[in-house]
Amino acid sequence: MSGFVQCTVLVLALGLPPGPGTAQTELPAALQPDAIRAAYAAAVEDTDPLPPLALAALVAAEDRDFFDRPPAASTISLAIAAWYPDPSADRLSRMAAGIAIGTTLNWEEILDWYARRVFFGQGCFGIEGAARAYFGREIGELGPGDFAFLAALPKAPARFHPVRDLARATGRRDFVLGEMVKTGALDAEEAEAARAQPLGTLAVPGTCAR
Repeated sequence: MSGFVQCTVLVLALGLPPGPGTAQTELPAALQPDAIRAAYAAAVEDTDPLPPLALAALVAAEDRDFFDRPPAASTISLAIAAWYPDPSADRLSRMAAGIAIGTTLNWEEILDWYARRVFFGQGCFGIEGAARAYFGREIGELGPGDFAFLAALPKAPARFHPVRDLARATGRRDFVLGEMVKTGALDAEEAEAARAQPLGTLAVPGTCAR
């Protein structure tokens, strides 16, 4: 995508009036609302609802003001643009995609898509597979500390790997627990009880088959 077209896409995605020379330019097909909705629907087809606390942990870790700002302004929408529509896209194209996603889907849909497709390490794309790989359990069997650890991973899966650096992984889990208190997902006592628990990941984490 040329620089001119990228800027035009940003203008269109934001809903701003087109400037000279942009009137005939439209959003790429993949960034049209129908295409975005179809991609989201495919991502969540035949899935069960995720635990609310798992989603709350992801918000606390990535963008604790997520529900207080327009979806298009969130780093969670931008994160989806890392894989949709083009994982090889440059930064400006990803910005345009993030804005288009954020102006098409609502907060809950964006968070759901992010949770089911973001990378958690160990070959896992999505929090359900990550729960099985790191804890050997289904997502519904996990507790607040487990969710906090998983939510920390998308930022830097290798850096917070529980075997390579247990202390760093535990510290990041504890940080996310603190952020969950700030968002109201947990109270201080619940967070403190979770911090008192060992990380609890498998001695040898598994992997997710592709």
